Amino acid sequence: MKIAVFGATGATGQSVVSQALAADHQVLALVRTPAKLKLTHENLKVEEANIFDVKSIEPRLHGCDAVISCLGNRSLSRAPTNTYSESMKNIIKAMEESGVRKLVTMTSWNTDGSKPPGRDTGISGMMIGLFLWIIKPTLEDMVRMETYLSSLTESSVKWTCVKPSGLTNKPSTGQEIKTAEGQYVEGCQMQISREDVAKFMLNTATTDDELFSDQTVAIGIEETK
Repeated sequence: MKIAVFGATGATGQSVVSQALAADHQVLALVRTPAKLKLTHENLKVEEANIFDVKSIEPRLHGCDAVISCLGNRSLSRAPTNTYSESMKNIIKAMEESGVRKLVTMTSWNTDGSKPPGRDTGISGMMIGLFLWIIKPTLEDMVRMETYLSSLTESSVKWTCVKPSGLTNKPSTGQEIKTAEGQYVEGCQMQISREDVAKFMLNTATTDDELFSDQTVAIGIEETK
């Protein structure tokens, strides 16, 4: 398959690219600054694209079989953002115009600002509450993106929005990735490696069936007992 990857210079995006290449897929990395992606491979093509400009995206998607978007904000900030919602509108429009039907993107657990049961009291609850307050503008934009995707009842694009728990740079656990509808996965850890997230996103993008089609899906790694 030929897969276009947005956010390929970020940590999760780089893992998606590496795993896709290891699986013998062709990868088109669409990035703001090509020089930031140091990875080289005969099946990797890196091109500059403006995620806020459909005309910059659409011509590059021709011939692709799927799109994976790992776009997001790289720093914790209380500043308003539209990176998720506005870029997604442009990506969807570009996909519709270029005939690409499969999209996998990502947001996060608890985009509604809630706390998982069992972690909503005490010191843990206070720390989670503070973190959610800090990233509230980002969560709000994630919700705008999720809402937009859910409104695409007439679109030719079949989308999946993956909601992982807190991302780490640890190696893949090799454990089964649990899934659930809603804001989180009960009984799962509050953290998940980017490698595991990338594996799930790539699997979803390259699978022909309708599993998780047109829906958000929370993912996690089961807590050790």
